[in-house]
Amino acid sequence: SVSHDPEKGLSFEANFTVRPVIEPKGYDEIRIEPPAVEVTEKDVDGAIDAIRLRLARWVPLPEGEKPGGEDLRIGAASFAAGGEPLWQDDAVEVLPKEDQVGPCEVKGLEKALGEKGAGVEVSLPARVPAHWPDERIAGKEGTVTFRAEEVKRAERPPLDDDFAKRQKCESVADLRRKAERSLRAAREPEPT
Repeated sequence: SVSHDPEKGLSFEANFTVRPVIEPKGYDEIRIEPPAVEVTEKDVDGAIDAIRLRLARWVPLPEGEKPGGEDLRIGAASFAAGGEPLWQDDAVEVLPKEDQVGPCEVKGLEKALGEKGAGVEVSLPARVPAHWPDERIAGKEGTVTFRAEEVKRAERPPLDDDFAKRQKCESVADLRRKAERSLRAAREPEPT
């Protein structure tokens, strides 16, 4: 209720519901164990192989061998949307397992190229990511055409103690321990 007295001024009365004050106790004794982080031998092998692939020398595909998803295809590519050519490059490097041709994300590229080598041409639906720096093609969907002119295979450096030492490790066993530790650290949840 509100009232006004010319001598006392304005006065009012209000009713509030007050929530109880809760003082938590014992929460500092609660322990939550984070889930165990699993790193398998296969994970470690994959991490080390990624290093070896990054340092690989690319050599022509041996005579008579069929290419696979990890073999590099080099050739010409173009991208068109709505029948309008928007991008072209005569020297594109493509690893089919990555489903990427130049700026284009291409689902099914590895299956389309399969064991096909030089001389093969494929055209597939593609999408350019919205964040692509070239605004003319950013976010567009269309068709990418790729013609493989050359196939190369990664010649990875041997996995031995010399390789491990070039990675600042004492031995292959030390490299494996460090790779496992790095993978484990990357997978552990952030402390809250």
